[in-house]
Amino acid sequence: MVTMTCVIEVYSNWTYKWYKDNNNNVVFEGNIFKITEASESDEGLYWCQGKRTQKPRSSQLSDPVHVGLKERSSPIQLVVGIALGAGLCFVVMVVLYRCTQSKGIS
Repeated sequence: MVTMTCVIEVYSNWTYKWYKDNNNNVVFEGNIFKITEASESDEGLYWCQGKRTQKPRSSQLSDPVHVGLKERSSPIQLVVGIALGAGLCFVVMVVLYRCTQSKGIS
């Protein structure tokens, strides 16, 4: 989940508008913008701007925020990682056992 918040502390009665990828189309209105299940189409640059009926009528644009997807591990990668870890642990135990046997430690 992605949560972005836009707050203007000077004056009051702001309406917040969110934009994406240098496009003047509003993608969301409100000060808290949530993307619950991000997909590839959600990737990009977002920024917000406050608008109101009195002067000043608009705020400066916010700094842009980049939203990107992080690659998730597949179940196969996870199983291979666990199997390799268990195999390495077994090898270490065998080496330790042989070292203790060769030194006569019981």
